[in-house]
Amino acid sequence: MGELSPAEARETLEEMRGFVNQLEHVVKQAEQIARDDFEGDPEIARLDREAEARRIQALLSSSAQAA
Repeated sequence: MGELSPAEARETLEEMRGFVNQLEHVVKQAEQIARDDFEGDPEIARLDREAEARRIQALLSSSAQAA
C-alpha cells in the first residue's frame, strides 16, 4: 500500500470533493429525467413499477435463501 504526503492527501481530497459535487449534479439530473420519463405515459409507468416490484421480490427471495 502506498503512502501519501500531506500535500498529496490534500490534493486527492480536493479532487474527490470535485468528483462528489459533479456526481451529485448528475444524480439530480437523472432524478429529473426519470420523473419526466413517465409523465403522460401510464403504460411505461406501470411497466416500470412492475419491473421494480420484481427486482425487489428477487432481492428479498435471495436474502431469505441466504439466511
